[in-house]
Amino acid sequence: MWGKIQNAVQFGYHVSGILIFISILIAYFQLKSSTQASRSEREYNKKKISIEMCDRYLTSGVSKSNELYNLCKEKNISIRLEKNVTDFVYDDNRSSWLQDPNNWSIVVQSMLLCNELELIASSFLNDVANIDIGFDVIGKSYCATVENNFDLISLVRRNKVHPGYENTVRLYGKWNPKLQMREIDAVIDTAVEKKLSMLGPSRLNVGRNV
Repeated sequence: MWGKIQNAVQFGYHVSGILIFISILIAYFQLKSSTQASRSEREYNKKKISIEMCDRYLTSGVSKSNELYNLCKEKNISIRLEKNVTDFVYDDNRSSWLQDPNNWSIVVQSMLLCNELELIASSFLNDVANIDIGFDVIGKSYCATVENNFDLISLVRRNKVHPGYENTVRLYGKWNPKLQMREIDAVIDTAVEKKLSMLGPSRLNVGRNV
């Protein structure tokens, strides 16, 4: 009798072990499926937010940039800087217009625009939005807008402990070198195409079996 009980207990133990193993497998595949679905949902949301941020720049950002341009034109102030900024260091001589109370409207407009740039940059840098999509859509225009607002950005960044517009500067630092590389590649491609066209069909067919 005891032997039968012992065998039954052992059988039940083995069955329970198998059931536990099956349950773990089921839980694993459910978790894997849930993780894949969650990852797909995150990627979808990132792409969606990327489009929203690009749209925000192309509407609100560009609108503020146009208003800033018109204000500068009225007061005959040029805030354009050379392309490809490597360091946002404030220059008293160049940016003295910021100290003039008569230009306060321009300073405010530049600040509103830079705040917009900072918000957009934070989305791309903190993995809320897809940074590659952002670069392809607004990269060139965004970097140009940052350069146009160098004076205010460099002024706010004089505080080395808490430099302002940190995300804007970081995103510019990522995107602008990529733009330069694209420009270099385009120049090389153009030069190669021009060289090939100068060779002519007869030179290009040398060595080929006709």
